[in-house]
Amino acid sequence: MRPFSRREPPSAAVALIFSFGPTIRVLDGAGVGEHRSFVAGLHERTALTEFAGARHGGQVDLSPPGAHPAWGRRASRGLIDELDDG
Repeated sequence: MRPFSRREPPSAAVALIFSFGPTIRVLDGAGVGEHRSFVAGLHERTALTEFAGARHGGQVDLSPPGAHPAWGRRASRGLIDELDDG
């Protein structure tokens, strides 16, 4: 099955992505990674995501102040253009 590709535009939100299905391949300026669930920090560049098969999960976008209780200072500074799957 050919993967479905999507361009993710730059965002001022901290995105919590969770998947109950196959992994999501993320290609961004930092490299390529396979993730099931992760946090994508504020980003200034477009990223490309790919997945094959049915996608089961969702995404919650948080403002930096809204993400602060869970990730502290990292939400606004340390997660810029980064992914955190931990």
